[in-house]
Amino acid sequence: MRLARRDAELARALPVLLHRRRSVLPAIVRRAVDERVGHHLGFFLAVTASLTDDTDMQQLAATLRDRRVKRQDFFLSSRAGEIDVPLLVECVEVLFGELAAATARAWLRH
Repeated sequence: MRLARRDAELARALPVLLHRRRSVLPAIVRRAVDERVGHHLGFFLAVTASLTDDTDMQQLAATLRDRRVKRQDFFLSSRAGEIDVPLLVECVEVLFGELAAATARAWLRH
């Protein structure tokens, strides 16, 4: 997850990987939670679920969303460390389409 936060190509491929490896999602989730990147994995699961119409994955993503997070600190951060939400949503839309962009907007809403 940490590498996907810095590497756009990996981030772009992650929904495909998560969809193909959905049979081992419980292990992936446990590891992400252990490494304190569950919220970030949840974002990718939500995008993947919106692309594949997978309600089970959507529910899993919702369990990983950390409502205590006040400032998103991942993906396309500025030098000040603040996320550029419109830019991220635009990138998600270009890469994955409007449905995924709507999911990203909802996920990043404070």
